[in-house]
Amino acid sequence: MSSSLTISVPQPCSENWAAMTPAAQGRHCAACAKTVVDFSCMTDAQVVA
Repeated sequence: MSSSLTISVPQPCSENWAAMTPAAQGRHCAACAKTVVDFSCMTDAQVVA
């Protein structure tokens, strides 16, 4: 029996994804100075990896 993966991001970035600069692992947000990753298009296996 398989179980689904649940993740939680306590303080997600609220800036516009399209306005962020592309980066190797996602996009770089100039407002919070972090790399933001969009998990919504990934499979559970991709998120775990």
